[in-house]
Amino acid sequence: MGEFKHSFLKKVLFLAIMAISLGSAEPVNIIYDSDFGPDCDDVGGLALLHHFEDIGLAKVLGMGNSTTNPDGPATMDAINHFYKRPDLPIGVFNDREIKPTSWYTVQVSRDFPNDVGKAHQVPNTTEIYRRILANVPDNSVKFVVVGFKVNMVNLINSPPDSLSPLTGLELVNKKVIELVDMGGAYPTGHEYNFFVAGYEAQVYLDKWPTKMIFSGFEVGQDVMTGAMFQTGDLWLTNPVAASYKHWLGEYGETGRSSWDLIAAYYAVKGLDNLWTLSDEGCNTANSEGGNSFSASNKCNHFYMKKKAPVSVVSAILDSLMLETPNPSLPSECLDTVPGYQLADSGACQVFGTTCRTKSGVSCQVHNLACYVEGTKCVSSINPIDQARMFQVVQNSSNFEISFNSSSPSSSLEVHDLNGKVVATLYQGSLREGPHTFIWNGTSSHGEYVQKGVYLIRLVNDGRSQVHKVFKSR
Repeated sequence: MGEFKHSFLKKVLFLAIMAISLGSAEPVNIIYDSDFGPDCDDVGGLALLHHFEDIGLAKVLGMGNSTTNPDGPATMDAINHFYKRPDLPIGVFNDREIKPTSWYTVQVSRDFPNDVGKAHQVPNTTEIYRRILANVPDNSVKFVVVGFKVNMVNLINSPPDSLSPLTGLELVNKKVIELVDMGGAYPTGHEYNFFVAGYEAQVYLDKWPTKMIFSGFEVGQDVMTGAMFQTGDLWLTNPVAASYKHWLGEYGETGRSSWDLIAAYYAVKGLDNLWTLSDEGCNTANSEGGNSFSASNKCNHFYMKKKAPVSVVSAILDSLMLETPNPSLPSECLDTVPGYQLADSGACQVFGTTCRTKSGVSCQVHNLACYVEGTKCVSSINPIDQARMFQVVQNSSNFEISFNSSSPSSSLEVHDLNGKVVATLYQGSLREGPHTFIWNGTSSHGEYVQKGVYLIRLVNDGRSQVHKVFKSR
């Protein structure tokens, strides 16, 4: 009875940690409207949404491209294939030509599996969005809009059809709970996504009927991500890495602003102590791409403000882009959330850098494959993943940190959410291969830190990765 009670309490504690660290248990239904072509942060935003679906926080229902780039939809599809969701519906804007050229999309659509064809072979976005909305529960969808506003205006202006007896405006009002937009500058300014299709931006801000959250130019401008994709050979097997490598190489940049990633992150995880929200107001635009936000209780508009240090936000977003796709798991297998150990209730279990099995069922949990060889439990790690493997497992009040070093120069630090270094666990040279460190919840001065959320940051081979942990006492 005592063992049962202990196990039960461990499960309750795990669920409490998950609720605090990862938000609601209900996945957020997402439609992603992007301008694949001119920039690579659109790829980063989509990668984050796929990762959030991998860990049970989101459900990507479909997506649309707001440019007429011939290879934009195929690049979206290549990302979807990589994350093992090859059948997600994709639509395209085709009313007039908008920003059609892009070198990285040519390369990625050529080098990675996809099957939607060129843009002219892809359905119109309005049809895709109406079909999705007609078949979901009321008040269940969030739009993430990180490109030009043309698809949104076409949707709300659409008439009833065979998919739904409702107009587009009625359908949105009935099915959509919130829209998160990357556009504008706040409280006033001029920004690219409003400029390229200025008329549509005006109509969009005036007519969209649901709550709107704006992540402006200033929020993502200095949050640089993707630099780690310029070195190594990950770009040969990962279309996200390839997109960044080709785009950064073409423009001679060392990293890219994270406008679209921040919008995608907020749509699923909210402010997460990284940003704050303005008071309610009305966002208006002019035909030249300028916008102005004024206080009002009539529009249900809000904009995001910076809070956490840029370095913290960059590290979090980079680490999420580096997460490998979740494999399809047999029903007997135990899936886990990165950084946490689930109760011993499945066939396979990750414990630090080892795996355990309760039966002869083969299964894979993230990067760690567990199977039985004779009478032994054997772990096998993909060589590409091995250099990047970084896991944090909570054991009682301690955190066991395991990673594979691929470079002699390494640092391992614990930060609070304000970016302050709480504890330096290691700084110096490490041999290549696996390493394990323990953080016992104390600062560098040996004092126990307060309970709350902390960031464990690993820098190795010039690449920064972060795990968020919750110290419960």
